[in-house]
Amino acid sequence: MAHYKVPAVSIGFLKDNKISWTHTEGVIDLNSNRPIDENTVFQAASISKPVFASALMKYRQDNGLNIDVDVNTLLKSWKLPAHEWASKNKVTLRQLLSHSAGTTVHGFAGYTDGSDVPSITSLLNGVKPANSAPVVVDIEPGTQFRYSGGGTTLAQLVLQDQTKSSLTELAKKTIFEPLMMQHSSFSQPLIGDLKSNAAVAHNADGKPVVGGAHTYATLSAAGLWTTPSDLLRLVSQIQLADLGNKDSFFSKSTIDEMLTPQIPPMGIGFFLEGDGEISSFSHGGANEGFMAHLFAHTKTGDGIVIMTNGENGTSLIDEIMIRASEIYHWNEFKPTEKVESTLAPKLFKSILGEYKITEPFETTLVITEERGKFLVNIGKFVKNEVFFPESERQLFSMTGMSLFLHPNDKGEVNHISFWGGINAIREKQ
Repeated sequence: MAHYKVPAVSIGFLKDNKISWTHTEGVIDLNSNRPIDENTVFQAASISKPVFASALMKYRQDNGLNIDVDVNTLLKSWKLPAHEWASKNKVTLRQLLSHSAGTTVHGFAGYTDGSDVPSITSLLNGVKPANSAPVVVDIEPGTQFRYSGGGTTLAQLVLQDQTKSSLTELAKKTIFEPLMMQHSSFSQPLIGDLKSNAAVAHNADGKPVVGGAHTYATLSAAGLWTTPSDLLRLVSQIQLADLGNKDSFFSKSTIDEMLTPQIPPMGIGFFLEGDGEISSFSHGGANEGFMAHLFAHTKTGDGIVIMTNGENGTSLIDEIMIRASEIYHWNEFKPTEKVESTLAPKLFKSILGEYKITEPFETTLVITEERGKFLVNIGKFVKNEVFFPESERQLFSMTGMSLFLHPNDKGEVNHISFWGGINAIREKQ
């Protein structure tokens, strides 16, 4: 925690479909030094997505909702703009919940304290005070996976239009109260009793984020405040339903759908793993100053949730996951051994500089030199991370991230790719 400048971490562990233990370490903020406890709430960031999907699917289970029809037939307050495939492929809730609808906008930056916060329709339209682009369809629906917080936001509006209720109230009634998730809320900004025991967001330098925790207008994509224990209460019910437990909160048919690949690697709401039979479901989360991860096995009844209040929390989470894997003899999260190589000075120098990223979000990748190693920054996603050369075509970091180098015919690097195909291109000098 000291190395990564993460003030607090909260962990919950599930065994035999029950919370086995929790562990908390650190403080709500470095100014007050007030210790966190197991009821301290954190922003779950994108773990909001599978929780929202669970609420939607539970509502559908109890009340009926067709997730395979054109969403424009379900929307009342807004309509998805026409796209070139509209005559043959309609956008559906199933696609939106599995990131296969072809919708744009990867994620959202949120809004600092005192800023104007857009309505959900303003955000979908990409008009002020929204600080993100409009949500449109620019890939044929149903043909490929592309992560889209914009699509999850659209799904939220569909559910709200159909139920005539806000997600905050609907989630409370549908899953939070029945599952005794007493420290969970889709409130943005956070209000009420939970606010008094909320972790403070911290940046990569370990300092409180200016203006406090960001407000996220899109609740379904990034707006959940919760604890590891509350998330595990939901996870255990998913596991029990998958096993066919007749007393489970969800029906087996609902969970069978959620844990069936809709388009690899996604089920409904969750990332899925397994050769043939699905062995695990998971989701990560990254908001300004908060990082989190949820992972659970389908058949063994175990799982883990880790939540942090630091921008470098992902690196800490990775180390905890490796240690958990060692202790509990999991097949996942094995440490990877790498051998550092030496690059020719000309190639080393050509890698340094600034690269532009335009899709699926706009930011820059900046590589500088620090004591003979590469220091990498990628917008708000990667902060001051050290990378080592593995070969003339690849760099690696201690967190497991790789950068793939694409030298031109002169042996100069002007193109770098990472994270499954995101491209960073050096702008012409």
